Amino acid sequence: MSIRRKIIEYSRGSNLEHFWRLYRWQKQISSGFLHDVLTFLMSRCAYRHGGYIGPDAVIKGRPVLPHGLQGIFISRYASVGEGCRIYQNVTIGEVNRKAPVVGNRRSLSHRCGGGAHRGYPYRRPGEDRSRRRGPYRRPG
Repeated sequence: MSIRRKIIEYSRGSNLEHFWRLYRWQKQISSGFLHDVLTFLMSRCAYRHGGYIGPDAVIKGRPVLPHGLQGIFISRYASVGEGCRIYQNVTIGEVNRKAPVVGNRRSLSHRCGGGAHRGYPYRRPGEDRSRRRGPYRRPG
């Protein structure tokens, strides 16, 4: 990442590098005092950015957060696949300690409606939309 990009992210307050470093480190340590300290620091960092990611949430890779962590709530029982794009004001909640599993390369926004737990595959720039198939294709 270029220095210019780092300065822009820092000035916006959306620099989550420290948070993801704490998250990965916390996942490597199984239990004990250090695990509890890392969980505390991770939760405080997420709170400072205006969101919440549960300490036991499974996040593969690093999700794309265009608006930072602002308004995002991910339950401690949730699982998020690789390359997911999560927009502002998204809640991946739980019911009776069961939470949805979001697949790889999904896009979640507050407008997903009833299918929010699955999300929609997002389109890369230049990708042909007519080739998209499957049950999660956007209407229209």
